Amino acid sequence: MKKIIDIPDEIVKDLKILAVKNDKNLKSYIQDLVSNHYNLSNITEMASQGIEDGQTVRFINNYLVKTYEGIKDEVFDYENTEIDSLKTFAKIVKDVCNMIIKNEN
Repeated sequence: MKKIIDIPDEIVKDLKILAVKNDKNLKSYIQDLVSNHYNLSNITEMASQGIEDGQTVRFINNYLVKTYEGIKDEVFDYENTEIDSLKTFAKIVKDVCNMIIKNEN
């Protein structure tokens, strides 16, 4: 399906840089972003499927794996953090969850 969209001028340059970093042209990169957003935003459906199958945490696993796939090999400003493997990503998620649990008390 062909659609024309308006992209604010102030983000076009950044999108082009991200597309090049991901070895894609701008159109393909934006299509992938939209598809990934749709897939990740559908967590309610993933949860329902997991519960029906008796695997109540499967949707969390699927969500985390898809999230990792979207950010792998990225470097983040905080302490130059690089997400270079699913194991690294899972450790970061674990640390964040531990902080949330600690601060909840």
